[in-house]
Amino acid sequence: MKPDLWFTERFEKLRAQFTQRGDYSAFMEALLLCTWNERPLPDWVANQVVQQAEKQYSLSGTRGPGKQGNWQAAYDQKRIDDRRANLAEFHLNARSRRGRGHVSELATLYGYGKPSSGGANVVTKADVFGFVSKELRGTPAQGAAGAVEESYEKVMKARKRGAE
Repeated sequence: MKPDLWFTERFEKLRAQFTQRGDYSAFMEALLLCTWNERPLPDWVANQVVQQAEKQYSLSGTRGPGKQGNWQAAYDQKRIDDRRANLAEFHLNARSRRGRGHVSELATLYGYGKPSSGGANVVTKADVFGFVSKELRGTPAQGAAGAVEESYEKVMKARKRGAE
């Protein structure tokens, strides 16, 4: 018997066991056969994997103890940190050096920083973090300027390490 035919027949038997009798071991056997033999998952196996992943991630599940009690809480926090850091990075990169400080035409458009001659506002890092904090109010990523700065530093450090 050819390997493809054997797999096809075996998967059909396993599908019948799983769908008709609810035999979870049939699902696991099919999943492992595919994984160990580098074969694509049959639709019925792939659908079950996706359903289980969605169920595991659902918001109705427990989030565990503490701020990052499980992977879902850690993932949510990473998304918040990324959003804060990306917005802060955008505004920090819009600054240009002038004398001993930084100026930004973007800050002039958004109305933060201290006005100066030449059409660009003088902007410090603290000004940027404060602005980002105000911009994110009412969103899941809201937080004080200090929290925005912490998120920015954490994400930039991870990017330097190549962790992102």
